[in-house]
Amino acid sequence: MPAIIKRSPRTQMLPAFLQSVVVDMFAALRSWLFPSRSDRLIASTLRRWAEIELGKFAEFNGDPVAAINAELAAAGPRSVCLPILICADGNVQVRLLSMIKARLEKRLDCEDALIAALLDGSEAVRRTAASALLDLDTIRGLAAIVAGDRHGHGIRTRAAYRLQQYGPNAAPAIPSLFRLIDYSNINWRSHMAAAIALAAIGDSALPYLIHAVRSGSPSGKDWATSSLHQRGDYSDLPEDVVGILKKYAADLEASQQEEEERQWQIESHRRSDTR
Repeated sequence: MPAIIKRSPRTQMLPAFLQSVVVDMFAALRSWLFPSRSDRLIASTLRRWAEIELGKFAEFNGDPVAAINAELAAAGPRSVCLPILICADGNVQVRLLSMIKARLEKRLDCEDALIAALLDGSEAVRRTAASALLDLDTIRGLAAIVAGDRHGHGIRTRAAYRLQQYGPNAAPAIPSLFRLIDYSNINWRSHMAAAIALAAIGDSALPYLIHAVRSGSPSGKDWATSSLHQRGDYSDLPEDVVGILKKYAADLEASQQEEEERQWQIESHRRSDTR
């Protein structure tokens, strides 16, 4: 449909930016009216997750694993090895159910299969694998979620905050956290979560942060500076990095003062208007 709109003489009479708006509007309408197979799988999987969370399995005495086993059995004879079902089964719905089962049973033996599924061609598979890895809550799995960029932004942010809770033990995830910081097509909340996690890791992250402040990408410099500032102790840092941090701290304080002044002015105007 978008291609037809672009070729329409009436559409071409519009300014360029309006042509783009019209094309995007009709594309969104088409995806809503005629969802793709991937969209339908995502919707089906989300419904299944919701049913599990709400315990809507009365026919199995509220046991979601029993319900999933019944669905897998109904799909036909399958390998009993859950990691193989996750990785290699030809039925996408079977793979999705297997991932949900791995999540519910905390199957750490499925971690490799779930990490591999983050690279799958199906968006439904990638997102379900990421959700399962988040619940397995291993440093390796969380690092894989943080490093990847094809399974949603929000889950990468949550994984970074989980890594923060591991503190220094999350040192193996440092490269993944820097990949998130350097990823530009994501919002500041995700970058901040990565910076907070790096600050919590502590000394192991220090060489990476110093390098990023000196010669990293623009985003890497900004968030590495923020992470070092959260760390607080400048005593073991090089002089040039200390200078950058002191300027950052001064700019941050000035910004906070400006915001307090702005809020004070807003409150003053509000009080004067109510008199």
